[in-house]
Parts: sequence; C-alpha cells; structure tokens
Amino acid sequence: EYFLPDVQQFCGSGVGPDPTFREIEHFVWGTPEKRFHPSRDFLGHATAVDPQDGRPGTSLVNVLRQRDARFAGPATYFLSWTWLYRVSDVVGGLKELCRQQDWDPSTTYVWMCFFVNNQRVWLLDPEPNPMGRPQ
Repeated sequence: EYFLPDVQQFCGSGVGPDPTFREIEHFVWGTPEKRFHPSRDFLGHATAVDPQDGRPGTSLVNVLRQRDARFAGPATYFLSWTWLYRVSDVVGGLKELCRQQDWDPSTTYVWMCFFVNNQRVWLLDPEPNPMGRPQ
C-alpha cells in the first residue's frame, strides 16, 4: 500500500496508472546513460550509502528500512516474479495472500530481488565487489 503511490508520484506522467516493473525501471535506476543519477533518486536509493560496501547507491529495501524499520525484516517468503508483472498485481496478490492465509502483513516479509539486490552493483560495477555478487 506504500510502494505503488510512491511509484506513481515519482514517475508522474511518464507511466500509466497501472505500470509494469519494466515500465518503471528507468525511472527507478535511470537510463543506461544516467544510472543511479541523483535525478533518479527514487526513495533516496541513489545517494544513500550502502551499508555493505560504504558507497553511494543502495538497494530499495535499505532505504525503505531507513524510512521505517517496519518496512523490512528477515524474509519469510521468496517471490518469483517477472519484469512484465504490473506493480498493482504484485501488491494486490501479496495483500490477498496475507488475507487468505490470515497472515499479518506487518510481519510478513517477502524477498523480491527488485527490492533486495543493490542494482548499482549489477548495473554499474564492471567487476564484482570484494564481497561478491550478488549482494
């Protein structure tokens, strides 16, 4: 319920009201010419210092955790997904799963690479960092 409004506000008229993850990719991480550029600082991830390597640019889960510690915790589930899924379908599906299973959404944490992987490492670093890839 928090992520979709942030996406719509950040991307503005550049995406429709029900975007896919592919449609928001360049808004979140920038175009190939401007990856992790301050103008593409969705939630502050492009300028936030990564706790693993101490460099600017971190995962979305790290900035969400900084925004509110309740937004992140040890993963209880893994989500397999594709770039062509609509953000609303993923959010809605997770909400419905929690409802059907009687899970508390505030304590149900899903591992999804879109949020957990530090895309700066994947998109900008030509070589794996000393801690290895992926992060």
